[in-house]
Amino acid sequence: MELTPGVNLTVIPTTKFKTISMRVVFKTRLTKENITTRSLLSRVLERNSKEYPTQSKLSQALSNLYGATFGTSVSRKGHIHTLSIGMRIVNDQFISHEGLTKEAIDFMKSVLLKPNVDDKVFNKKTFNREVVNLKDDIESIYDDKQLYAKQAMLKEYFTDETQSISIHGDLKTLESITPESLYETYRAMLNKDEVDIIILGDVKEEEMKELFASFNFKKRLLEPSELFYENGPIEFSKHEEIQDVQQAKLNLAYDTGVYYLDENFFAMQVFNGIFGGLPSSKLFLNVREKESLAYYASSQLDATHGSLYIQTGIDKNEADRVIDLINVQLDDIIAGDFSDETIHQTKEMIKNSLRQSEDSPNQLMRSAYTRLLVDSDLTIDEWIEKIEAVTKDQVIEAAKRLTLKTIFLLKGE
Repeated sequence: MELTPGVNLTVIPTTKFKTISMRVVFKTRLTKENITTRSLLSRVLERNSKEYPTQSKLSQALSNLYGATFGTSVSRKGHIHTLSIGMRIVNDQFISHEGLTKEAIDFMKSVLLKPNVDDKVFNKKTFNREVVNLKDDIESIYDDKQLYAKQAMLKEYFTDETQSISIHGDLKTLESITPESLYETYRAMLNKDEVDIIILGDVKEEEMKELFASFNFKKRLLEPSELFYENGPIEFSKHEEIQDVQQAKLNLAYDTGVYYLDENFFAMQVFNGIFGGLPSSKLFLNVREKESLAYYASSQLDATHGSLYIQTGIDKNEADRVIDLINVQLDDIIAGDFSDETIHQTKEMIKNSLRQSEDSPNQLMRSAYTRLLVDSDLTIDEWIEKIEAVTKDQVIEAAKRLTLKTIFLLKGE
């Protein structure tokens, strides 16, 4: 339901859990600058506020809310950047404390609307500490060679570098942020971003509407925003980088042209399960287990970029053999060299994963927001029906859509 233009409330009533989960999500157009700035903002907002000016006081407030959990996060989906503020509390039906939900929402409102700011400047001590923490996280990517190799591959694969920057941001932009400019980012987010409030638990819709209406978000004029990112035309390229690593990292990026819920989406999901997305996949069984050419080998679909990525850890001298063997697995699927039993087993594993997601409040919240982003009301049962309906010919056609665009190899001397 719409609380005010550009601010929407979604309530998912369920008695399945003894907790109530709440999330306020701010959505805007992704830019190179706001990746870093909003990453820092999310950390500053999580650390303290005007009412709870130290981390210990904020933690004590959460303890008084019967051990409520609170946190912020940022994410990127195609052309969209989101900053989320979330809480989870115990349902007050299970404790001798009425009104806990209202107290928790008041806590969220206080932290969000009354940050640790004086004269339109974020508290400099908090600001400086979080700048250091964010700088450490950005620099630590270099030490995580698996993550570093994927970021390096994406940098070569995407024509727009904004899509390959770490979700933490970049050091050059971080150096330019001040407590004053961060406050301007905060005000812009609060007054201009599209806002989605999502509540999951045993709650009354009208009560939630009344409580969150008290945030008094202003109406906002929203420009149409495209979610899906279509990569520009690029030729195939292969890149190598040498570092002091024992285990080489071989990453591949394919263009699929398949996005969330389009006509090939569900067939592509089944294909990915057969190819490299599950423990029963061809990459796992043949590249890793049978030939022992990889310490790990898996594929991952990216349905907001129309892409598929492969990540492997290998011996540096086996890169060409591994690439050849990956190509063989893809060619075998295109040739129909997989059994009906393989399709059945893959579908069952996908369906089980979907059903298990219904047992996790976090996954249910993520799924709910994804449905909002892609404007879909598809239920888990309907999703399972579409997976079940995928045919062998459709899997073959999905495999044919893959075009290898980028190979990146990180290896030692």
